[in-house]
Amino acid sequence: MVNKIKKDTNKSVKLGLEEVGKEIQSLQKDLTKQDIKAVLNAFGVVLLSQLKKGNNISFKGLFTFSTRKSEEKTMTVQFGKDKGKEKKYPAKMVPVCKFGGVIKEGLKSVKVK
Repeated sequence: MVNKIKKDTNKSVKLGLEEVGKEIQSLQKDLTKQDIKAVLNAFGVVLLSQLKKGNNISFKGLFTFSTRKSEEKTMTVQFGKDKGKEKKYPAKMVPVCKFGGVIKEGLKSVKVK
């Protein structure tokens, strides 16, 4: 599945919804662009709603989405008009993505310059 995606290791490219949709359509010719876009958008909605509830979403071998709590912090401002003042940052939930074995193994073959 992951091995079928074309490798272009010369340049890093940021892929958006449209580009990912085209890649999926090249692998699944029976799906329309609208079908793929609808599924990807729905996945984003489901992912966010489940993470807000504190649930994890796992695609075995590929990746796991979860959240962790970032504790409240107090920091000293290092520059700007408030330099030297203490500033409080509230606790918050932070998204986490842990990659699985299929992704890790697939990237081992990529040569780093």
